Amino acid sequence: MQIDRRFADYGFTGGFFLLCQLLVLWALGAWSSIFVDLHMLSAIMPADSTVTGPLVTGFAGALALIAVFLSTC
Repeated sequence: MQIDRRFADYGFTGGFFLLCQLLVLWALGAWSSIFVDLHMLSAIMPADSTVTGPLVTGFAGALALIAVFLSTC
C-alpha cells in the first residue's frame, strides 16, 4: 500500500466519522448546549491572540484537509 493512499483513507474515515458525529449532535438537539459551552470557553480564554490564533488556525487547517479529502470522492 502506498503511503499517500493510506493517509487519504485516514482522511476519508476521519471526515466520515466527524460528519456522522455532527449529524447525531444535530439530530439530538445538542447545538444549543454546545454554543453555550463555547461562549463560556471564550470568556475563559485570554484576550490576546498569542494563544487563540494558533489554535484557530490549526483547527481550520484540519477542517480544510478533511474537506479536501471529502470533496475528492
